[in-house]
Amino acid sequence: MCIMFVISTLFAVLNVENWDYGLGYSLEATLLILGGLFTFTVSETMFRCLLKNSKISRIDALEQKKVAEEKIEIVNVNIMIVFLIFITDLLICYLYYNEIKRIVGFGGTEMFAEYRRMGISRMAGEERESINGIINQLTNFPVAAGYVSGYIFIKNFFAKDRFILRQFFLASIIALGIVPGLMTAGRTQILMYFAAFLIYYYIIWNQKYSWKKNLSLKFIEIGIASIFVGIPAFYYSLKLIGRVTRLPLFDYASDYLGSSILLFGKYVEDPIPCTIWGEESLYSVRKIIHALGLGPISTSYNLEFRSTGVANSNIYTFFRRPLHDFGIIGMLIFTALVAIFFAWMYWGKIKGNKKRRCVNYWSLTYGYFFYWIFCSSMDQYSQTFISIGAMVKITMILCGFWLASNYALRQKTMIRVIKKRIRFGGKIRWQKA
Repeated sequence: MCIMFVISTLFAVLNVENWDYGLGYSLEATLLILGGLFTFTVSETMFRCLLKNSKISRIDALEQKKVAEEKIEIVNVNIMIVFLIFITDLLICYLYYNEIKRIVGFGGTEMFAEYRRMGISRMAGEERESINGIINQLTNFPVAAGYVSGYIFIKNFFAKDRFILRQFFLASIIALGIVPGLMTAGRTQILMYFAAFLIYYYIIWNQKYSWKKNLSLKFIEIGIASIFVGIPAFYYSLKLIGRVTRLPLFDYASDYLGSSILLFGKYVEDPIPCTIWGEESLYSVRKIIHALGLGPISTSYNLEFRSTGVANSNIYTFFRRPLHDFGIIGMLIFTALVAIFFAWMYWGKIKGNKKRRCVNYWSLTYGYFFYWIFCSSMDQYSQTFISIGAMVKITMILCGFWLASNYALRQKTMIRVIKKRIRFGGKIRWQKA
């Protein structure tokens, strides 16, 4: 999280001459960002220290000495199941494409940008036709399948799976998981997958070496290098989704990575009034409250645009939404709770947990949420992750992996029993297999 803020601050500093900083950057905004990062760091560290002496996070030192390198087993998913998921994803993407085409009224990549504009207007409270509810919910399937496939792909990579066709279809399912997001002219799902797969790689690598080798520096280097390699790809992918920009590459990258720092300062100097408790941070919760007839709905999912002097942007770092909704003390409490949530998952449920099958599920969940931290220097994603939609995706991810791994386990057990029976000339009892 701190590294992401360093990167964003670097881009903000590099644009001191280009952007409109007025009379200078707000001291109050600086202290709020530093205070928020300090709160996050201290909260995570304190919670980690509390877990260190508990059973849930203790690693058996004797067991670590015995095992220099732990074997990562192949998730032996049946190729036909992988192929069926691939076909199902294709069908859902086709239905989603036709539904967007019906609403917009024309085809081609330009329709994606038009549909995005309609969606933004709808979030602002305007009456706009929306996607068929069933088809819209079906798009969760390829997205969830992409997370599961990515985790299995990385796990099988470490296990040196030689079944190339299975790995190919797993990679294809990941690609199809990105398509629904691209059809709304967005690339967020690409970044979410990248953040998730980065942390999956980190966790599985450490599992292989029993958490005894330090990959942190290499992991950080890979992450930073990927960001700078990904920026040109992110920029030139605009044409694929029907969007255009007049900004050159550096200005465009600065707009995404650094404008949040400037805009947070502008917000602190000129805040907008809070009309509903939690209207920006808890947008999805407000929808539930409204559906139950207990309060008004929020229309603050997308924040107001402000000028940097070169372009307009509406991202304000991790701290804008909770500051707006709950005040300074509330922002710090909210930040501490998010830090504790991530520390609880990582230190309490993943690192050092000897229940390996349980760790798979927690790793999948942690990877899904990791985008919250990965993009913290740009925006606060509580409105996305504290929602029924997020719970639906997580449920689908965990159920998908459970089905895939249990089928592979049953298949492996059946083969083992058959070989044993044949070796000793016994009868094969299918029900026990």
